[in-house]
Order: sequence, then structure tokens, then C-alpha cells
Amino acid sequence: MSKPTSKTLSKTYRLHRNCIDNIELLVKAGRAETQTALLEMLVSREKARYDMEREEEELDRAWALAMESSEYCAEMKAIQSDFASSDAETARRIP
Repeated sequence: MSKPTSKTLSKTYRLHRNCIDNIELLVKAGRAETQTALLEMLVSREKARYDMEREEEELDRAWALAMESSEYCAEMKAIQSDFASSDAETARRIP
């Protein structure tokens, strides 16, 4: 029979005193119900930022590859040319 796994684990971290003070201040200020909840929220927020940075890096790589493609560059020039007159017409209407 296998042992059931817990959804939480207990860890011990050594933090600077000012960090502990700030955690306590934020919980007292109502930013989270508990210190654990605050830390989980902050880690989740940082993980989302990390994921977004990785996604942006991937998009940058994709754009760089696209810009190396003569077919892609030709298509972009054609689109720019197609819209040049309508852009100029719209610009004349701006007061």
C-alpha cells in the first residue's frame, strides 16, 4: 500500500531580518492572510514573470529568423507599399 502524498511541504529558509520584517508588515497590512500565502503569491508572480520573459525571448528569436527570410521581408515590403497611400491619407486628416 502506497503512502498518500501531501500537497504541501515544509522547508526552512534563512532570510535577512529586513525580509522577515517586510513579510510580517505585508501580512499585517492585509496583502495576504498568512506569511505562507504571501510567499506563495510572490513566488507565483515571479514564476509568471519568468515565463513571460522566456516567451518574449522565443518571440524575439522567431522575429530574428523571420527577418533573415527574403520571402518574409518581400511580403512585409509589399504590405507596407499597399498601405502607404492610405496611411498618408489618414495622416492628412489628423488636426
